[in-house]
Amino acid sequence: MADQHRTFLEVVARAIHVLIGTSCLGVAGWFLFFVSPFNHFGFWGFLIAGTLLLLIGIFGSRKDVFLSLIP
Repeated sequence: MADQHRTFLEVVARAIHVLIGTSCLGVAGWFLFFVSPFNHFGFWGFLIAGTLLLLIGIFGSRKDVFLSLIP
């Protein structure tokens, strides 16, 4: 990837993925440590979503980064 030129929009899209992925992992940690009746659906849902978003933001191809932003 060093020889490819990244556009400004791709850098912004990757930053969005990393920020939201990190936030989702933080919410999963909150579900794990601070919610008194442990909600396993919330924990696993946010953990999986955060991990996928981080992996797409860091290792994803240009196509994956932009297509995952489309609802």
